[in-house]
Amino acid sequence: CAFICSVAPRFVIPRKIYHNGYENWDTTLTCEIFGYPTPRIEWERASLNKPKGRRVYVGTKLIIKKTSYDDAGPYLCRGVNKLGIIMDNILLRVYHVGMC
Repeated sequence: CAFICSVAPRFVIPRKIYHNGYENWDTTLTCEIFGYPTPRIEWERASLNKPKGRRVYVGTKLIIKKTSYDDAGPYLCRGVNKLGIIMDNILLRVYHVGMC
């Protein structure tokens, strides 16, 4: 465009439906959304158990510190700008890491 174009939010890369996390490790969920103006990224947890005090939001990422089995389940990623909303779920599976 010869002028500034507005673009509704859209996913940059195909989304992963499932994401693996490991007990006591940090887990990063990513929601790559593009748009103009830059979409605001929002995260929600579908269940009542939320990783309180262990969530860190960095741009398009949600970092869960010291992941536990209670953190497993669906997370909703949403991108919002003045032209619209796009959203999708990521299902976090948490595995135990055995010691040798």
